[in-house]
Amino acid sequence: MGSSPSIEHPPAAPKVPLIDRSRLEEFENYERELATSYGMKGRVNSAEVFERAKGDMIEVEQLRSVRQPKLDNLKILRSIRELPSGPRHAFGQGSAADCSRIYAIIIGINNYDSDELKGCVADAVSINDYLTTKLRVPKERVRLLLGCRASDNYPNHSFVEPTRQNIVETLCSLASNTNIQHGDRIIIYYSGHGATYSCKELFPDGVASTGFIQAICSSDRQPFDAPPPTQPHDISGREINVILREVARSKGHHITLIMDCCFSGGGGRALQQEVHIRATAARAANSSLLEMLREGHDNLQRVFPTYHQNSASASIMDPHWRPDTSSYVLLAACQDYQRALEVNISKGEPGEGMPVEPEYRGVFTANIVDSLSSGLLDKGITFVHFVDSLPQWSRQTPLAAGDHKIEPLFFL
Repeated sequence: MGSSPSIEHPPAAPKVPLIDRSRLEEFENYERELATSYGMKGRVNSAEVFERAKGDMIEVEQLRSVRQPKLDNLKILRSIRELPSGPRHAFGQGSAADCSRIYAIIIGINNYDSDELKGCVADAVSINDYLTTKLRVPKERVRLLLGCRASDNYPNHSFVEPTRQNIVETLCSLASNTNIQHGDRIIIYYSGHGATYSCKELFPDGVASTGFIQAICSSDRQPFDAPPPTQPHDISGREINVILREVARSKGHHITLIMDCCFSGGGGRALQQEVHIRATAARAANSSLLEMLREGHDNLQRVFPTYHQNSASASIMDPHWRPDTSSYVLLAACQDYQRALEVNISKGEPGEGMPVEPEYRGVFTANIVDSLSSGLLDKGITFVHFVDSLPQWSRQTPLAAGDHKIEPLFFL
């Protein structure tokens, strides 16, 4: 690094073995899929696709080096110095008490029927361990919902399957949980697939026809091309927003929703062997959007009977529905048009005849946990300044959203 590039003579052209036509078509199809995932239109430019793919691989290598503790701490320190100072809050003697009053729901899903992921459960466990070990949040105040693959092994963690029913019931239960007092801090973490549904056919007229409805995918969701099921459907962002609005009414607005997924469309096919996208395709039939909203509406009406019976809160099936941005702060892995990635961060060389076991982690979650654990963050740092202080990775820019994003982070 830092030395001038050397001038080399090109090597002799290697002999290219003959391959059958089917293999050639297979590689050409994969090249076209990559081009589409990069947003390239028209005729495929092989050189451009190759350079983009090579750039992705370089980013993986860069991420590995960033995760070295000393370099990571220096990056965080540099970012903090460059930020404007946020309002300082003296936590003092109340710090331990605040942490003991945190309540968390942590969801991580690897085991999808299609587009299986590899690092979401590990991410969820790392968030759980940070809260219970570093902050000493009582274990009974943390609910774990983990969708594990056969190879995942977490014998020391008690959890339930993150089906649609379990996720929604756990979220709704926050509003009536007598162990959560008004003003207690609530953290909801989700790591898994996201999906995006177009509103064009369901809402054909007006502004609503140009929009999209985002959703998270439970462990029991069906593949996107499966026949339309009766249930379960994905969990729409509208349903989640209303649930958290109702929770905030009884428990206060100190709610943080952390989402390590994305809604940029496409599928979860790997960009290359060590990089996966945390987004999957929406259900194929447009009726799936209607049924998803109907299932969410029926659930909300059952748990919160008056949720849409005033002028300020329309039904989630209404084309003019608007989200409530005052109930919680959202920390998202990337912008709407970007992709949230998980990468293989395993290091070292394989031993004698023993390969290195891959270890996948979400870029966003890994950076969050490393930053929170570094000891370098100001206790008064705001949500938005915290997100800005995270190590930057090109094409994945995290964000903080919500009316209270300039309030101080409470889980340091």
